[in-house]
This record gives sequence, structure tokens and C-alpha cells, in this order.
Amino acid sequence: MSYQVLEIRIPRLRESGYVPSFLEPNHRAIRQVEEWTGKAFLSGLSRCEVIRLLESTTGCRPSDDLLRRVQNELDAQVKAFRERQLTKRYEYLFLDAAWAKDIVGLNATGICIMTAVGVTYSGEKEILGFERTAAENESGWRGFLSRLVERGLRPSDLALIVSDEHNPFVECSL
Repeated sequence: MSYQVLEIRIPRLRESGYVPSFLEPNHRAIRQVEEWTGKAFLSGLSRCEVIRLLESTTGCRPSDDLLRRVQNELDAQVKAFRERQLTKRYEYLFLDAAWAKDIVGLNATGICIMTAVGVTYSGEKEILGFERTAAENESGWRGFLSRLVERGLRPSDLALIVSDEHNPFVECSL
């Protein structure tokens, strides 16, 4: 299958615009491009890489408004996920942290991402939360775990907490 760019010239009248019969007036076919952009961001592409990808596939540069709209929508989804109530009962809690490159801001630095995964009594796994921190330390873990408890994690339900390279503070902080 091959693709070809087709340029459509639309004449403009002084008092009103001309819309060909095969186009809907005041309709923008941009939702699919927004979905592609969101998937590209979620795949780990940077803003520059997303722009290059869309330029090469669509033949035009995406607008800053489109990129901002997609980023705001993704940010809202992440916020809702991170603030949702934890209503299930979890038997096991797995805690871990990973280091990643922070690409936000002028200077790229290393950041720590703390993650908690719960396993229900029926064996269902669920990411309960994650947070970015500057360092993996006791106060960071305490804050992270207390926010999970505030959202509904019940420490009395837990039969086992699994973590690597942590002192017993993790078990005590719940």
C-alpha cells in the first residue's frame, strides 16, 4: 500500500468561506491525529520526536495547541488514576523503585519512581500507585505509603509486604 499527499486548494470568498460538498463545514478530522499523538507520548517519544513522526506521516507539523491538548488530557488521566480510591482488599503488596532520566525542564537529571502493586485475595494484580521522588529514602516511602492508606489501602488486610533492599521501616510505616 502506498500513500500520497493530496493538496486541495479551496477558494476563499471575501465575506464567507467556500466549503466543498465532500467536506463538512466547521469540522476538523483531528481526533485520530490526537489519538496517534497520545500513543506516541505513551510509547516514550519526546515532544520533538512526536513532531517529526507526525510531520513524516501527515506531511504537516502538528500545532502547539494539539500537542498541549493531548498532554493535558494525558495529565488529567494520570491524575485521576493516582487519586482514585482503592476499594479492593489486597493480600500482598509489592514495593519497588526504579531510576529513570527526568526529561522535564532544562536539565535532564535522574529521578526515582516508587511503585506499589497490590494482589487481591482472588489473585488479581493492580498498580496501586507511583510517585516521582528525588531519592529513595525512608521519608519518601513513608509519605508514599501513607497516601496509599489515605486512598483506601487497608494495612490489616495485608498478609505479606515484599520489597527489596529496604529496612523494616516499610512494614512499620503501614
